[in-house]
Amino acid sequence: MLYTNSSMQEFLKSKKDLIAKSSLDPMLWEVINKGFYRLEDCVFLREIFPKNYMDIDFDQIYDLAIYRDYSGLECVINKFHIEDFIQNDVFIQAILFAKRFRMQWKKQFLNQPITTIVGFQEDEIGKLATFTFHCNRTNEIVYDIDNIEKFSQPVFIEVMDNCS
Repeated sequence: MLYTNSSMQEFLKSKKDLIAKSSLDPMLWEVINKGFYRLEDCVFLREIFPKNYMDIDFDQIYDLAIYRDYSGLECVINKFHIEDFIQNDVFIQAILFAKRFRMQWKKQFLNQPITTIVGFQEDEIGKLATFTFHCNRTNEIVYDIDNIEKFSQPVFIEVMDNCS
């Protein structure tokens, strides 16, 4: 199920045609094509996973994390800025990335429910878009969907409980 705040709803409505005729940038395709990295009960985007974590024991990584559960850890480590990979149409590209990510996830992890989050920011710094995800686990809640309108910037949260 897709949850959006009103500013994201406005964006999606106004850019519907542009999103439909656009294609994902090759740099972002590469992020998806590099696949996933499993560690313990967590799943990370291989391209985003910090290389210096590869040689560290999982318990050390978990101890370094801000959150005290696997979902929070995944959310923090998997978060990246779309504009770090491309410069044009970052908002459109973020939406396209989320769509392509969802398709790839369903192919590889059919029975693993997840939540994906896309957020936008436009201010004096410029246009920024972030993407992250985490596996859904009992009693682990990273974002409170009931308070999505409290986000000051456009955001969508997609909860995929049944990935089939």
